[in-house]
Amino acid sequence: MNFEDRLNSHIRLAILLSLIEEPAEERLRHAVLRVLARIPGRSATASMIAEFLPDYGWQPARDEVTAVISWLDRSRLVKAAEDEGLLGAMLLDLGGDVAAGRATVPGVAPAPTMGWLQANLEAKSIRLGAHDLVGHVDWCR
Repeated sequence: MNFEDRLNSHIRLAILLSLIEEPAEERLRHAVLRVLARIPGRSATASMIAEFLPDYGWQPARDEVTAVISWLDRSRLVKAAEDEGLLGAMLLDLGGDVAAGRATVPGVAPAPTMGWLQANLEAKSIRLGAHDLVGHVDWCR
């Protein structure tokens, strides 16, 4: 393996490590917010949310989704409501901002935007231009 290939491997490993550095529960909270932001009306039951989470790499049990909704409700990112035994959540404005990466809240992983990733890599002394970063992220996908 030549020098350039080894360097590219290290950069790609740093990208992957950056994406998993945040605690799993914080990444799951962010994923639930992103699901709600995608759904028309910005509201859904816990079961519906669980059905969309595999799109974000998650397959939690329904009780995990329920626990996340309760936490997000206490943090005023969603409004939770129970009707006939079904728990649902409606995304509030701050929750939408967190999902889109326009705001951060302690306990919720930041949105994995290119800007966030670039700053995270720079903190590890890896400086890449936007074009180079996109190429590496595409390779990782």
